[in-house]
Amino acid sequence: MYDFLNGSEKIKASEQLKKKVRKQIMKHRIRTTVKMSGVCAAAVVLAFSISVNASQEFAFAMSDIPVLSAVVKVVTFGRYSKTIGGSEANIVIPKLEGLADKELEKTINAELAKDAEELIKEFEIDATKLNEYTNGEGHMGIDSNYIVKTDTDKYYAIDVYVVNMVGSSSSTHKFYTVDRTTKNIVTLKGLFKGGSDYVGRISEYILSEMKRMNKEDGGMFWIDEDDLSFKQISENQNFYINENNELVICFDKYEVAAGAQGSPEFVIPTSVISDILVNGTL
Repeated sequence: MYDFLNGSEKIKASEQLKKKVRKQIMKHRIRTTVKMSGVCAAAVVLAFSISVNASQEFAFAMSDIPVLSAVVKVVTFGRYSKTIGGSEANIVIPKLEGLADKELEKTINAELAKDAEELIKEFEIDATKLNEYTNGEGHMGIDSNYIVKTDTDKYYAIDVYVVNMVGSSSSTHKFYTVDRTTKNIVTLKGLFKGGSDYVGRISEYILSEMKRMNKEDGGMFWIDEDDLSFKQISENQNFYINENNELVICFDKYEVAAGAQGSPEFVIPTSVISDILVNGTL
């Protein structure tokens, strides 16, 4: 046997022949690699398909979860859907990605997962009891999901909400706003200069708006009742920053008004708070 690539003592192959042999070897290697990659990829897809479809009640949304991501965004981590008698639950578990503080990111995602887990547990207990007591005639429902409220070059904000339906409906919200420049979570207190009375300033504006809406728009805000009257926001009140770089203060349903008012949101004009903002603007 002769070494056509390196020649031999008796016969030396031409450069043209050497190139031809090398070309054939490379073609063979490429075909083999592609074939094996296809087999591996098919096996991975099959494995994911089996794991995702193994449970009809809960499934991880693998297609929505990138392997690596440096972009701040929320993705669907999992979904839960179940019907018990006349009751139904649809719960989406979000996952926040791309924060600079990975420990904070881990903590937030653990909190979101825990909230979903508790919702699922409560639903299964309550729906099972209701089904037994009413012989399948009772109805209740839980709908939990997320909405991207702001997606700009400067801010990214999401609303993770839960709607409970038993007779009438109630809703709760958790808002997260991320500064895209620093990739950190924005806190309400952190927007303002140290020692400034941002709670009083914002509360005063909201109260004036509640009074105006009650008078002009038929609003149902609780401002004239001793026990339920709105007095002021909390230091860590729900909020987000909208696409116009304005602060939006948020309340849950029934928190400051009758149910017909829904989940009220108040856009705070930047001119009202500019002198106490850390940077004078948002």
